[in-house]
Amino acid sequence: MGAVWLILAAVLSQVSYEGQPVGRIRVEGNRKSSSAVILREMETAPGQPFSAHRLEQDLRRLRNWQIFGEVEGAIEPDLEGGVAVTVRVKDKWSIMPVLRPSVGGGDYEIRVGARDGNFLGLHQDLGLWGGVRTGEPIAGYWFIEPRLLGTKFELNTEGAREFIVEPIYGGQEKTFIFDSDRTWNDVTLLYRFSDTLRVGPAYRVSRDRNGFNNETPFEDPAQLPDGGHTARLGAQLQLGRANFRDHVFSGGLAVLRWDYASPAWGSDFTFPWFEGKGTGYLPLGRRGTVAVRLSGGLQQFSAKQNDFTLGGFDNFRGFNSRQFRGSRYLLLNSEVRVLTWKTWRLIWLENTALLDVGGAWYAGAAEEALRDPPISAGVGMRLIPPWAYKGIVRFDLAWPLNRPQGPGIMFGVEQLL
Repeated sequence: MGAVWLILAAVLSQVSYEGQPVGRIRVEGNRKSSSAVILREMETAPGQPFSAHRLEQDLRRLRNWQIFGEVEGAIEPDLEGGVAVTVRVKDKWSIMPVLRPSVGGGDYEIRVGARDGNFLGLHQDLGLWGGVRTGEPIAGYWFIEPRLLGTKFELNTEGAREFIVEPIYGGQEKTFIFDSDRTWNDVTLLYRFSDTLRVGPAYRVSRDRNGFNNETPFEDPAQLPDGGHTARLGAQLQLGRANFRDHVFSGGLAVLRWDYASPAWGSDFTFPWFEGKGTGYLPLGRRGTVAVRLSGGLQQFSAKQNDFTLGGFDNFRGFNSRQFRGSRYLLLNSEVRVLTWKTWRLIWLENTALLDVGGAWYAGAAEEALRDPPISAGVGMRLIPPWAYKGIVRFDLAWPLNRPQGPGIMFGVEQLL
């Protein structure tokens, strides 16, 4: 009975503050994160009428950064009148390794590096990695600035120098080996209209130096690789919001991008390009999440370096890296994740069941590709240190269900979806 009165008193206290002017706002517990950056993200501001709903939205936004282990809010009377607001946070360890070894499809790759998800305490995400692919050095970076120069523009930039050696499959057999020495950079600048809507321009530029080694004559000479410079200019739209609290996810996010390559902005080729991805999360009580992602794309250009590719650690688990390719694709990834072991704030263990289905094809071959699409299923394990930013070590074992191949073993850092 006493607990009921405490809850009732807290509710009545909060209601009594509703509409009163906000006085001071204080941030506590942040050892690395900048108080100014935290306050900049809050819509609750001094002089405004206090709104419990607005404060809860502010706290949710901070939790979704995933750089805090704890985010709580407290209100009390301000000595100078009105409402005083205190935001208490606990910084996570934000420097994490980049690690992705993979073998399959005729080549191997090892990536190692580091990322800081709270660079300089400014909620910037900076990552640098290097490695080896089929004996050749590769390297890359990414940088995300959620509030460019303090504005509502979000800057995302990513790039890499990659040496790609991959088989082009005809049915289950390789028809020739395609290799490309590729350098690329991608930039988006999204304006945040609200927590659930971001829109802005996108630009991607790449340079390929290509070759191939015929093992058997390729059926369509027009699809032999072309080197050259590709520049795509377009727009990106983000709808929805994914919410992250501990290991349980909820909500959903859709990302749509349309580009056009043209000599007008430095491209050697002219073609349209589109890709969309939608991810949704359904909580299973307090210990689990159902995660689903549907993605698809299309482009109208026959050169191999602009194909969509499926297979491997990053998208179609259980199949060889880049085993399926085409100018169109559809892919469904799904997981059921359940927390099975927890040692408070040290390490958590999450078990996963997974199912992927999809396909890639060229124009005019959709019916054949989707009549019997590749399917894989498997199990996985996640080691989650809750004190670290996106510190999830992922192990997946997946079996192709309708293709004569053995299982694929995948290991790396961070969730697939």
